[in-house]
Amino acid sequence: MSSIDPARLSAYIASRICHDLVSPISSVTNALDLMDEPGDHEMKAQAEALLHDGAEKAAARIQFLRYAFGSIGLNAGAADIHEARKITDAFVSSHKPSVEWDLQADHLSFSHVRLMMNLVMLAVESLPRGGVVSVRIRSEAGGLTITLTAKGDRARLKEE
Repeated sequence: MSSIDPARLSAYIASRICHDLVSPISSVTNALDLMDEPGDHEMKAQAEALLHDGAEKAAARIQFLRYAFGSIGLNAGAADIHEARKITDAFVSSHKPSVEWDLQADHLSFSHVRLMMNLVMLAVESLPRGGVVSVRIRSEAGGLTITLTAKGDRARLKEE
């Protein structure tokens, strides 16, 4: 297994963050532009809905990316599984796929949660036309097993 240059890894992570924020922030910008235009009440209502949707998606993605890539994964101890699931649900709902959970673990470390979130991100990215991301986590005597399955039309991993 080859290692990745830290500078290249940092560039990949920064690129990923920007990629995930472009769409919802563009929605917010477009909505603000529409609200500045003279127009009917219905158009203003649509602009307001677009503004709320874009802001919610951006917030969900920022929170997820902060957890998945941030320093929280470097903490010792157990992560709050319910909080990680809530953050992941919000992130996935800001994309086309849905997520199904099958959790049978008493606790997860922050590192495990971070790994799971990064796998979820790969699974979501592999489903450009939507589908289902299934997350299965098992705590067994031999350790922890995290399994993700992505099913949907034209599911694929990009080469990069």
